[in-house]
Formats: sequence, C-alpha cells, structure tokens
Amino acid sequence: MAVLPPAPPAPTPKQSHPLDFHGMPVQDAYRRINAIERKMTPEELMATKLQIMRPYRARNMAVGGGLLAFVLGVYCYSMYKTGHDDFDTIPANIPRPPSTPDASKPHPSA
Repeated sequence: MAVLPPAPPAPTPKQSHPLDFHGMPVQDAYRRINAIERKMTPEELMATKLQIMRPYRARNMAVGGGLLAFVLGVYCYSMYKTGHDDFDTIPANIPRPPSTPDASKPHPSA
C-alpha cells in the first residue's frame, strides 16, 4: 500500500474586513488586532467594531424579543392562575387544636 504525502495546509481564508480573524490562529489574531488598533483612532475603532457587529443585530434582536415574550408569557400566565384565588373566604380566627403536653418534649427515638 502506497503512503500518500501529507496534504498541504489549507490556505487562510480571505478576510472580508481588517478585523475579521475567522480561521486564524489565536496568537496571530491578537498580534494583528494590536497592530491594527494602534494605527486607528478611537472613533475609527468604534466604527469598525459596529460594522463587524451589524450582521448580528437582527438575529440578536429576534432572540431577545423571543426571550422577552417567553418571560412575559410565563409571568402573565402565573398572575392569571394565581389571581383567581379567593382568600376572603378563609376565616381570620381559626381555632387552634389544643397542644398536648408531650408535644414540647423531644421524641424518645431522636
């Protein structure tokens, strides 16, 4: 059986943005981020980060809306179910059963 040579390393994917580091080793990504951030003004850096996060905005808003709807649904359901309880029919002064003298003593098996 013939031994095949190892496959060549996959080419690094083309970056769509200067701060797009998908598929890049972490050490190289940090090195490039630091070099790029040193060259940018804070305003340019914020604009770049906002541009990178833009594709995730719609999905994050949909997930947030779904979570909010679920939480509000659970809250409204629990308020609806417990709102029908009528505590006015419970007498305020319920006579207590007389306590037995042995009730204050610990149980012998304890």
